[in-house]
Amino acid sequence: MIKNVALLDPIPMTAWRRISMGSWRPTGDSSVFVELDLEFDQIEKFMRERGLGINPVMAKLIGKAIATSEYTRRINSIVRFGRIYPRRNVDLFFHAVASSDDLSGVKLHSADSTPLAEIGEQFSRDLEIIRKGVEPRFAKVKRLFSHLPGAVARLALDVTGFLSYTLNLNLAVFGVPRDAFGSVMVTNVGSLGIDGGFTVMAPYTRIPCVIAICAARRKPIVENEAVVIRTVVRLGMSFDHRIVDGFHISHFVTAIKELARDPRKLEIST
Repeated sequence: MIKNVALLDPIPMTAWRRISMGSWRPTGDSSVFVELDLEFDQIEKFMRERGLGINPVMAKLIGKAIATSEYTRRINSIVRFGRIYPRRNVDLFFHAVASSDDLSGVKLHSADSTPLAEIGEQFSRDLEIIRKGVEPRFAKVKRLFSHLPGAVARLALDVTGFLSYTLNLNLAVFGVPRDAFGSVMVTNVGSLGIDGGFTVMAPYTRIPCVIAICAARRKPIVENEAVVIRTVVRLGMSFDHRIVDGFHISHFVTAIKELARDPRKLEIST
């Protein structure tokens, strides 16, 4: 049987991880929040030189940051039956606005290893499809939920999440896209002019992290005891504390900063 998510063997559980697993419910009160002001001047220059938008570049940056080390790869996991299972691939889901009252998204497979130019092409292609109102991946699901009462819709989401991720069943035959939301969800709220903030993890998605990319702003930064003006993009990151701790998050943040300082590394194959 084809599985919903390509998973590796579960991670051995330490005593603390077992306590953490038992302390919280899935993406309910288990969320921890991290805010990062990312210096963006080098990325802006990189984007201009290659004619790329912010979303493909940030997708590649986030994907490579996750794949940097064994510590950062911990983010790329899901919880099943009280155990942590690493995903085989680093897949990202970017929110996209289908209309003023409807959200959709672009899923990027293996964002860490897919060439940046291909990511840019997929973004343009998929966004054009979404804006035309043609959504082959979510069309059946949206039609179904448009007829369900709110209480039933909640139950349907819970059941779908359990079947898709806890049991790891591929429900494509029922119109549910295979592994619909990938490893990490990203939303570019900066395109709406929002300067900062966090987004929440919907329990049925079973994602361990969601990242809000906020608006780019010119801000004063202290460098070598002097104040300089730099472009800064704030990232609001929410993590599932059952899966990662500050130790793992610190390695992830460090990897993001290093890639932002030298975006040319985004073009190096891994």
